[in-house]
Amino acid sequence: MKLRFFHVESDIVHHANRSRVLGAWERRKPWDQSSGKQVLKLITVVCDDRLHPVHVYLMKLSLDDGWITDESRRNSVKFITAEERWGGGTRKQRAAWITALKEHVRDMPPSPEIAAALDVPVWELMKVPLAIGGPLPLSLQMGIGVKELLMYFDPVQKVG
Repeated sequence: MKLRFFHVESDIVHHANRSRVLGAWERRKPWDQSSGKQVLKLITVVCDDRLHPVHVYLMKLSLDDGWITDESRRNSVKFITAEERWGGGTRKQRAAWITALKEHVRDMPPSPEIAAALDVPVWELMKVPLAIGGPLPLSLQMGIGVKELLMYFDPVQKVG
């Protein structure tokens, strides 16, 4: 399994260098040189060995002076592990989780733009599960590196 990263800037999907993303996520270096509070719209694509997408994950992260905030990292883990995700919690908690879900999806590019960035046909991308979060918050939650985490991803078996 391989990871490909993209970020959305000015409504355009841009390829993001793996070392840039992991360095920013692991807080070894800033994402960019921006000042103040910004939002990073990140798209993580888990691909098979032929670089065909297997999973697509969307995530918005808060930046402060170019750095991904610790709070944003923690919130990404809370989001993917929340019991409300699975129908638990109170009605108010579930409503708050759905509001957070909508916020992660809002302003993200449509599938054709993501497919173009991946250089795959739209129909291929439409068959791939789309979710929020992905390997970055999952690796943080599990306390392992992203590379090690990829060993746990099984490729999707194609039918037909």
